[in-house]
Amino acid sequence: MTQIHHITQNQSQEYIDIQINPSDLDFTAAKQIAKDKAFEICDHPMILSWKNGKTGQSHPDYECGINDRPFWIRYAQGRGANLTIDINKGEYVFMVLKMYWPIETCLTGYCLSLGSGLEKYSMFCLF
Repeated sequence: MTQIHHITQNQSQEYIDIQINPSDLDFTAAKQIAKDKAFEICDHPMILSWKNGKTGQSHPDYECGINDRPFWIRYAQGRGANLTIDINKGEYVFMVLKMYWPIETCLTGYCLSLGSGLEKYSMFCLF
């Protein structure tokens, strides 16, 4: 079994509000904008949850437990989300875990080093 270890520098909560003019902004373009902004802030950001305010779709998209907040928010917060990127006042919202990795770290068989990524690590990975 493997464990995820990350360096805990700059782990404060951040909220970024981005306003984009194109009215034809879709989820894929919004995710790319969020990805670019997240990479400006940290080495290896990972999307934990998101909401498409245009359609109401969110991920994860199930409900359980107390309904004081939407589950996609509780899910991300429970897993350490420390960066929220809000595009166009809730049109698209991405909750991200900022991670800082040592130069060489092995994780579930995929080794990180300068120039490599975690494309196959997680369906939520930004890469």
